[in-house]
Amino acid sequence: MPTPSAPASPELSLAADLGGTSLVCGVVDAAGGVRARARRPSRATSSANAVVANLIAGLQEVRSAAGLESPVGIGIGCPGIVYADRGIVHRAANLPALRDVPLAALVGEHFGAPTCVAHDVDMALLAEQRLGAGRGQRNILCITVGTGIGLGLMIDGRPVTGANAGAGNLGHLVLDADTPPDECSGRGYLESRASGPAVRDAGTEALRADDSTCLRDLCGGDPERLDAAMVFAAARRGDEVSARIIARVAHLLGVAVANLVNLLDPEIVIVGGGLAQAGPALFGPLTRTARDYVCDLLRDRVHIVPAQLGDEAGLIGAGLAAWHAGPQSTSPASATHS
Repeated sequence: MPTPSAPASPELSLAADLGGTSLVCGVVDAAGGVRARARRPSRATSSANAVVANLIAGLQEVRSAAGLESPVGIGIGCPGIVYADRGIVHRAANLPALRDVPLAALVGEHFGAPTCVAHDVDMALLAEQRLGAGRGQRNILCITVGTGIGLGLMIDGRPVTGANAGAGNLGHLVLDADTPPDECSGRGYLESRASGPAVRDAGTEALRADDSTCLRDLCGGDPERLDAAMVFAAARRGDEVSARIIARVAHLLGVAVANLVNLLDPEIVIVGGGLAQAGPALFGPLTRTARDYVCDLLRDRVHIVPAQLGDEAGLIGAGLAAWHAGPQSTSPASATHS
């Protein structure tokens, strides 16, 4: 990476949380405080060049807002399979144009700053382990539920990314083994039935089938305008149709958490992401279901908690990881152990 032409600030980094729906950029200090932030559409269906240009523009926007000449580093969280050691986004289902894109090099060269890229949930895990619900813990599951469903995993204090950077692909957990593999992406995977888009789709189907639901009022009578937040809002109003949708999603997520606990025996399970911000309507039944399905030996030893850093965990983690971005892209794993 080029050497910054201006003295780098020892206190501030640039960070980005690139998702399938939104791009959030920020300026983050060494304590994890977000000094400036900006949100924009991620342009997920655009070309790779357009996605990268949009990312650079978002980072430039917050750099200017904070009056930051040269960041100490840049951290980027991205969904999909990310080769963090090389700064390459290999594949990202929610950002289909990003195929073997050297994102760290492209962004780092533009800003003249060392840049790291890693899976967005690993960035959230780093933030929660350093500053949030996972402080002091060495065996952590960090689950994020939003446009997709991801898992960050730390075992004995070390993040686990897998042999091919594919660990944590919780959204592809198979729910229906009788579904043919080539049809599983339709309704057989957890993500297709318990993510934000799944809640929206279930609400849309219910709206078209049942005129009694108050979802019609919330979306102005247009099913195309409906989103997951409206389904949660309707459930809070006492709408039975929406409450059934949320109960089903909470049940599926709870079963998934229980399976992970039974398999991996973590000290703590942190549940975050945009959908998890819905509060007790989702988190309460999710937790109860998980505890019902966890084996007796572990039931009283695992803690299932909401993320403390909210939907900014990924952004904060990316900002923290930026301090450890050397001349080559590095993983947040190194940041966790430094």
